[in-house]
Amino acid sequence: MKKSYTIYCLLIGSLFFSSCVSNKKFSTLQTEKQKLEQTLLTTKNELSVAKRSLNKLEDASSSSVQEKNSAINQLQQQLNESQNALNAAQGAIVSCQDNLQKKQALLEAQKVAMEQEYAPLLNLKEKLQRQHNALKNIHQDLKGLKAVDSTLQFSMMLSKGELKLALEQNHLFNSSGTLLSTKGRTNLLALASIIKKYPTVYITIQGHTAIGGDERSNWKASSRKTLSIIYTLMTADIPPKQMISTAYGQYMPIESNDTPDGKLANQRTELILHYQNKALLKQVPIR
Repeated sequence: MKKSYTIYCLLIGSLFFSSCVSNKKFSTLQTEKQKLEQTLLTTKNELSVAKRSLNKLEDASSSSVQEKNSAINQLQQQLNESQNALNAAQGAIVSCQDNLQKKQALLEAQKVAMEQEYAPLLNLKEKLQRQHNALKNIHQDLKGLKAVDSTLQFSMMLSKGELKLALEQNHLFNSSGTLLSTKGRTNLLALASIIKKYPTVYITIQGHTAIGGDERSNWKASSRKTLSIIYTLMTADIPPKQMISTAYGQYMPIESNDTPDGKLANQRTELILHYQNKALLKQVPIR
């Protein structure tokens, strides 16, 4: 009997102890459960916040991608338009280059034709320039001659194509008015020493008189003056073919005949140094 009671007590104690252990363990589990629930709630909240942030990021990313795609499309469109414009410009350049080459070829052909056509004129211009330079040289030589010999009395005027020497009556002829004086002959020979250095120069001798006497006498007087000069220049070895005699009588005065000084100025003789331009003009093609 006592043994049975003892066993019963042990069984009761064992159950009580087991019950106490279970309650403690349950309480611990309950606490852990609450912690887990709190942790889970916190995690859910954090996950919710994270989702909202992710959604914002996705929205921003989507908007950024759309803007980028739009910008890319616009740039691509501009690029296409620029490429089309470039292609058109290149085509225009090629066309212009072709036209330019054709025009250059045409201009070159025209240039060759013009050079062939105007070559005689250019040659004539070059010869005329050389002749003008020769007249300038004669002008300088005669100025030097006058500087050395003060007895030489004549005036000079160099213009395009000719050099005019004007000799006064009383420095060239005697009292008859048509025969050379000794002084006049000396002056002419001095001039001839310069002129004959230029064998291509032509000399036109022009005789003038003042009004006085009849016209026929004036014509004769002006002619005799020019012929006497030609004869003198021939003795200085100037070929006759290079000299021309022209008599104007009283019809080309340079001063009034109402005064003695004016009449003296009109009784002049002029030597025109020039070139035979008619020979040069024959080189110019006339159509």
